[in-house]
Amino acid sequence: MNSGRAGRDLSPSTPAVPGETRGQANGAGRGAMSAKEFLRRARGADRRIDEALERVERLRARLESGRMSSITGMPRGGGADWTETADKLIELEQAVNARVREMCALKRQAMEAIDRVEDARLREVLELYYIDGFTWEQVAERMEVDLRWVYRLHGKALLRVEVPEEDAHGNTADH
Repeated sequence: MNSGRAGRDLSPSTPAVPGETRGQANGAGRGAMSAKEFLRRARGADRRIDEALERVERLRARLESGRMSSITGMPRGGGADWTETADKLIELEQAVNARVREMCALKRQAMEAIDRVEDARLREVLELYYIDGFTWEQVAERMEVDLRWVYRLHGKALLRVEVPEEDAHGNTADH
């Protein structure tokens, strides 16, 4: 058995991602969301939340500096309606805040699903990778195990994650 990635067969029937089954790699079983798809949505939530909050701060700074013309389309200076500009900022803040709430709910759902995995080592792999955002190498180092062992644990862990049911829009039942 080849222990490295260099000679690894990456044909469509071979999983390209640690913990992915051959059926998942082929796109088989579409319809219900897999545990990996569900958890991946949460993995980038922190970054997206930070980006959204930074966007609001940039908009506030523009308002304060008088550079809102690039957002409102109104010319700079001389008679710009600051009420309209402030209203536009409020609308954008509300949209960003709604997105942050969605990302927080997604992260919470992932954490709850991971918490239901009984084996502590399997939970740890999932938490470090999907919740804390560590790379596979960092997970292995943190757990003081070989990288290949982390991949095996990840595969086992995914089989134990219960994915909440979705509605037609991809929202989980408790969202």
